[in-house]
Amino acid sequence: MSVSKAKFEQKGDTFIKKQQNNQKKKKIKRVEEKALGWGGFDDAKRIVPTSVLLKNMFRPAELRT
Repeated sequence: MSVSKAKFEQKGDTFIKKQQNNQKKKKIKRVEEKALGWGGFDDAKRIVPTSVLLKNMFRPAELRT
């Protein structure tokens, strides 16, 4: 087995940027806005109650005070 440095070469004289569909671009932006905005994914009411355990976050002495 041998390892060699990678060679990156351009296929032609000019760089042609890949065109992205405007609908996909708008959909990605809309999903991102929804996820990062105030009404994001975490605002939905959950049917199943969830418990969170925080282990080793506090010492017993800190809880008594």
